[in-house]
Amino acid sequence: MDEWLKELAQNRRAFRPFDLTTDDFNAMIAGKPVEKKWNDFFNKGLSQNYFLNQLNDAAKSVQEPDNFKKLVALFDRVTDKAFEEKVKVV
Repeated sequence: MDEWLKELAQNRRAFRPFDLTTDDFNAMIAGKPVEKKWNDFFNKGLSQNYFLNQLNDAAKSVQEPDNFKKLVALFDRVTDKAFEEKVKVV
């Protein structure tokens, strides 16, 4: 996946939605960093633990017998929720 996104970024009509040089989830969306609220103990932005916790919670409610379809559904639900909750949209 990284190679495909890198290729898109290098095209003449470039598409660079993500900063692929960082491991910080909060800085991955180009031009829309997630605000970390250090004064709010429960809102540290996006982290690996945030995604793991959300995926575990969502797994309890997704009833899909096919494991691949379940994985895709879980990531769709969790990334959509993360975007809605954490990324400021103008």
